[in-house]
Amino acid sequence: MAASFEITPTDVPNGAEGAPLPAWDPKGGSHPRIADNDDPVVVLAPAEEAPDKRPASERIASAVQNLPGQRAVVLAVLNACREQCEDDAVAAVVAEAQRNSRSVYGPQALCSILERAGALSHVDGDGNPYRNEEVEPVRVVEDGVEYLQAAEPPVSYWVATEEGLAFADADDPLARTLALLDEQARYAPIYQYLLGACAGGAATKALSAWVDSHELTQEPRLYVAHFLHELEESGALEWRGAWTTTDTGEEVLARLG
Repeated sequence: MAASFEITPTDVPNGAEGAPLPAWDPKGGSHPRIADNDDPVVVLAPAEEAPDKRPASERIASAVQNLPGQRAVVLAVLNACREQCEDDAVAAVVAEAQRNSRSVYGPQALCSILERAGALSHVDGDGNPYRNEEVEPVRVVEDGVEYLQAAEPPVSYWVATEEGLAFADADDPLARTLALLDEQARYAPIYQYLLGACAGGAATKALSAWVDSHELTQEPRLYVAHFLHELEESGALEWRGAWTTTDTGEEVLARLG
């Protein structure tokens, strides 16, 4: 999200002992002269981001929607955190869920996003809010020489909130996929083809040859990536080194006949 700014007046002297500010050096070094008198200098200061007052359930749904291709990872994390789960254990869950994909969202980034959304809480071993404080180094004496050694921070844990668990428990990929097909009934032949073609795994290039040339995708112009994304988000397809139909996708395919 782009940072927002507000104008803040600040009493800043116009230079050492009232001397005018130096001219702007475009190669760096000096700021452009703002004023030749003692008027307050106007500077830009970051504005505080307004708190998101939506219910946690809405914030969680919105966060997941803004994490394309990460729904299964989010669900894996929430289910793993039904009880307090150490940082390293959460990292292992994320690594397993992302083993077949490349993602810019690592464990810490995902957990932080889910924490802000209200799906996870960061706690210490006693279940209290985790305080990320600087750990004092430890004095160590070795062979008569004393030195400071970095201390390990206390172990922290992640635990799913009631709202986070409610989101995980309400997940219904079958209903979501059927709703997708109902909303985009015009493209039912495309979706049916993809679910069938991916039953044994299929590459994007092979799928695009059929989908991108189909009459249904010409106007408005749509490409195979659109349909693959929709099926992945619904839970009917997964990327496992190739696009692969999930159990949900197979059930939907059976219903389509």
